[in-house]
Parts: sequence; structure tokens; C-alpha cells
Amino acid sequence: MYYEKLKQAKNQDCYHKALIYILGISGDTRKHFSRIYDMKTGRIKTECLHEGWQTSGSARVVKLRYPKYCQKQKSAPEILAEMEERKNAENPVNGDKE
Repeated sequence: MYYEKLKQAKNQDCYHKALIYILGISGDTRKHFSRIYDMKTGRIKTECLHEGWQTSGSARVVKLRYPKYCQKQKSAPEILAEMEERKNAENPVNGDKE
């Protein structure tokens, strides 16, 4: 995956090599690579942090490696809390014990 994506990358400097390598580590980020990184522009798609496929691990990979792109976005704990709320809303648990 690394060498395949590196061939397609607009930039092949050490920054972009690290980006492609890190995004290839996690199965979630590898599977959704094109949702995270725009090969034509060479930029991270920060809106991916708010997509439903994100897991706590994949969100951390994107935030950890690219915090300067996310300064105007919500913090990682806020995003993770929203993801948990969304998950709970999709799978409500009946709290009534009668």
C-alpha cells in the first residue's frame, strides 16, 4: 500500500512519505485513505474526522500526525465524545429496569 500510494502522491518529500506510511498502519485509515488524503492537492481532508467510519484509533492517527490542520476543528476528546454519543443514539439501551 505504501509504495503504491507513494507513486500516486503529488509530493514525495519526507513529510508526505511519513503521512502515507502512518495512514497505512491502521486498517481503518488504510481502508479510507482517499477519504483522509487528497492525492491531487496533497492535502489532508480534515472533514474526515467527522465521518461515521472513524474510530477512536483512526481519529487519533489523523489528529496526532496533523494537529496544525485541525486547530479550527474540535479537539480529539470532543470528537471521540461525539462519536460515542452517535454510537449510543444508533444503539439505544433501555435504561428502565421495571
